Amino acid sequence: MLKSFIAIAAFAASISTTDATEVRLGAAKEGGGYDKAMRNLARILKDNDIVPVVTNFDGSEDIATALCAGKIDFAPLQIDAYRNAGERGCQLDPVGVYGSEITHLFFPKGSDKDELHDLGKGDAILIGKIGSGSALTFETMVSIEKGEHGNKSDWSNVTLVHKDHTRADAAVAADGVDAVFLVSTMTHPTLKKLMKSGWEMGDVDDKDINDLEFNGASLYTQVDTSYEGYWTDRDTYEVRTLYAATMDFASDNPEAFNVITRVMDSLKR
Repeated sequence: MLKSFIAIAAFAASISTTDATEVRLGAAKEGGGYDKAMRNLARILKDNDIVPVVTNFDGSEDIATALCAGKIDFAPLQIDAYRNAGERGCQLDPVGVYGSEITHLFFPKGSDKDELHDLGKGDAILIGKIGSGSALTFETMVSIEKGEHGNKSDWSNVTLVHKDHTRADAAVAADGVDAVFLVSTMTHPTLKKLMKSGWEMGDVDDKDINDLEFNGASLYTQVDTSYEGYWTDRDTYEVRTLYAATMDFASDNPEAFNVITRVMDSLKR
């Protein structure tokens, strides 16, 4: 009798596991805003008897690639990653607005440079690992400047260094880095760490980037950003971010999709 009960229970558990809806969520690095939002969503999905699987990537470009390959179902990503996916022929479903992030340009303490246009051929800028949102944004900016409608300003000839932002201090000595570029929220721990270690904020501004539009709005919106400890605002860009899913996710997983659309505005960013 006991053996029969155990066998029935095991069979029931296997059915429950097999029938459970699994949702594959994409996030950027652990501890960042995307990761926190997806971890919070995962907890909510579990409460609704949906099995979440969170996979971390280096950033928005890698997230877009994973969505396009069908390796994940739903994730936040930058608008430029969404745009570039479309240009590659990958159609994603824009489910909702995540928020926005800001471009930050740093110069080593004591540098005689304080804006994007101070950089040029012979300078090096650390922009994050390949696949990160920071690298994607700066590389997109370079392509705009060197493209049909750009005026080829010298800053677009800067040498790109693809290393993690945590290597910034060492990269000054090891790689001759003259600046660091980061896309993040104003509360991101990497931003706070770089400012605390003495990196100074610079201006990010270029007419050709200002003029580029995507779907009737600026791809990157010029904003004045106030940094703690600075008496004047800095020119930076706002990078819109959104939640996107694969095109068949809503129809194939209506229960999970309904939960996500109901709670995504309340996820901690």
